[in-house]
Amino acid sequence: DKKTRINLETLKLDNNRIKDFSSISGENHKELKYLSLINNQIEIIDHKRYGNIRNLIQLHLNENQIRHVHPKAFSRLFNLEHLNLDDNQLIHIDSELFKDAESLKQLYLGRNQIKHLDHKAFKNLSKLKILSLQSNHLSELREEIFQNLKSLKELYLNSNQLRTIDVNEFDNLVSLRSLHLSENQLTIIHDIQFISLLNLVELHLNNNQITRISRKAFINLKSLQLLRLDHNKLSKLNKNLFKSLKCLKKLYLNNNALHEVDAEMFRTLSKLEILDMSKNKLERIDNLMLRKLKKLKECYLNHNYIFHIGDDAFRSQKKLRVLNLNSNKAEEMSPHIFDSLCSLAHLYMDNFGLVPYFSFKALKNLKMLAFRANVVTNSPEFFANMRHLIKLEKLYLTGLKVEFIHADELTKLISLKHLSLDRMHLRSVLCKSLNATSNNKSNGTLMINFSLSLVELTLNGNELRVLKKNDFKSLRNLVRLDLGNNELAKLDADLFDYLEHLESVDLSSNRIESIDFIMFKGLKNLKQISLANNLLRSIELRHLNRLELLH
Repeated sequence: DKKTRINLETLKLDNNRIKDFSSISGENHKELKYLSLINNQIEIIDHKRYGNIRNLIQLHLNENQIRHVHPKAFSRLFNLEHLNLDDNQLIHIDSELFKDAESLKQLYLGRNQIKHLDHKAFKNLSKLKILSLQSNHLSELREEIFQNLKSLKELYLNSNQLRTIDVNEFDNLVSLRSLHLSENQLTIIHDIQFISLLNLVELHLNNNQITRISRKAFINLKSLQLLRLDHNKLSKLNKNLFKSLKCLKKLYLNNNALHEVDAEMFRTLSKLEILDMSKNKLERIDNLMLRKLKKLKECYLNHNYIFHIGDDAFRSQKKLRVLNLNSNKAEEMSPHIFDSLCSLAHLYMDNFGLVPYFSFKALKNLKMLAFRANVVTNSPEFFANMRHLIKLEKLYLTGLKVEFIHADELTKLISLKHLSLDRMHLRSVLCKSLNATSNNKSNGTLMINFSLSLVELTLNGNELRVLKKNDFKSLRNLVRLDLGNNELAKLDADLFDYLEHLESVDLSSNRIESIDFIMFKGLKNLKQISLANNLLRSIELRHLNRLELLH
């Protein structure tokens, strides 16, 4: 009826139970440009279903149960630019399916069960910019399947079963900027495989089984900024492999089996900002390896077997902000290794083993220091050097083994907000210095006299037996306090009197037999208390009406 006809442009029918949509036609919906049927129960698309909606620009059929699409289903959608068939049950793509969809710019076929692609499937899609075939069952690509996709900018082939790729597979993809080949079964990357991809910016080859990359594999990739080779089986790389990648900014080599890296490997990567070589089998970081990486901002060398780091290994890294050296055993390492790292903000050195001390004098911008589970052989020098960390906000010393903790040096950290002193054999607080050796006759004590900046203090897993009111007197802005896994048996009623901003306190796994909850009465911000695994027989909760969590 002409009087009741609506010139609808957008129709959304997502998240229903629609199985059939045969009622829609071009006669009734001439102006329809956007049609979405996401998450319905459509199983079959025949050639009469959507063919007459000739002004349609976007069609969303993802998250249905589509197992069959008629070869002529989209033959009359001459204006269609965006087609989404993700998350269905398609097995095969016919050569005729997109033959007349010449206006198509974005095509999503991901997360189906596609095993085969006809070599002419995308022949007429010269305007296509995005093609997603991710998470299917593709084990091979037919020759010349991408031959006419000269406008393609993004190609997603990740999460398939590809074992090899023809050396000429990507020859005509001259506009390609992003290529995703991760999570396949590739083992070798051959020479000149990507030679035509002059505009490629991102190349994802991670999570394959790559054991070898030919010397000229990345030649001509002069626009490449991101290269992911992580989570493979690489044990050695040719020193000229990255020679052409002069625009590279991010390089991921982590989770491989690299034993060594040639000193000249990164010599042309002057624009590199992120380098990840964590979780390999590296043993040395020599002086020349990083010398050309003057723009490096993040460097990850954690979880290797590094025993030697050259005295000048980081001399060029004046812009470095993150350095992760966790879980190494660098016995050959100068105390002045960080003297050039004036921009460093985050330093990770957990599980580093036996260390003397380090000069932190240059680290005036350091905000986070993680130094857990180490053995410090020169504790006076170690703590004395901390006085230079005037911007330090987070300090993690959990499990640190030292002869003495010089707490007066820690109190000079005027910006400190988070302090972790877990599992350090501390026996009491509020004393000038701390003896943390469990077999020493002196009590292990810690002076708590920090600035008002501290908001979190964790003393979990120590040997604390007694706490008094004045122990936390200077921590008036403390928000979180962890005293769990100690030997506390009794708490003074006025213990938390000065902690008016306290929101969370953990007293779990101690020896507390009774507790007077009046001690929390003045804590107007308190939301969480943990008293689990103690020796309590009864509790009185009348003073805890604002509490959100008690366990």
